Amino acid sequence: MSTKPPLTPGPGGDTPRARTLARPARRAGLPRPAPAPAPETPERPVVPVVAQALVNRGLGATRRLALLVALLVVLFLAYLPSLVVFFDQQRQTVAAQQQIAAQQAQIDAMRDEITRWQDPAYVKAQARDRLGWVVPGETGYVVIGPDGHPVGGGAVIARPDPSSGLTSGPWYAQVWGSIRAADDPRPT
Repeated sequence: MSTKPPLTPGPGGDTPRARTLARPARRAGLPRPAPAPAPETPERPVVPVVAQALVNRGLGATRRLALLVALLVVLFLAYLPSLVVFFDQQRQTVAAQQQIAAQQAQIDAMRDEITRWQDPAYVKAQARDRLGWVVPGETGYVVIGPDGHPVGGGAVIARPDPSSGLTSGPWYAQVWGSIRAADDPRPT
């Protein structure tokens, strides 16, 4: 047998390491040594776990955060031209859709007007209102206001401007001027 002194647990007390070191002494039948009292530790201020973890991490977290922010800035700057083009295309698309809708409304209004002009009753009503026509056998009346102009609906044929030269000149120029003035009726 060996004459080794029995091992006593170290300052760690009853720890797995101390028990492992004490095995040969127990096999030899020696009594188990009493555990050593835990060393006294000075009172440390209590620090919250999160704050302690941040302190333990130190500058590593700050560097990683700075790297992440730098990476995000670089990505933003890389994608900025594409974003500008994307938003410009969206704006152009919306403008084109609005223009298409306005033109479609104008087309619908023109189709509606064509449909109305194909109705004989509408043509007669327009001839009565705009030109003052009457059906044979009827008597037409035009009410003249105190200013000497007709009152109510109807159109007035524009008189040629004396400065335009339509009142003077050869007869064919006057006829052509009256035809042009008849083609451009002014509403009252």
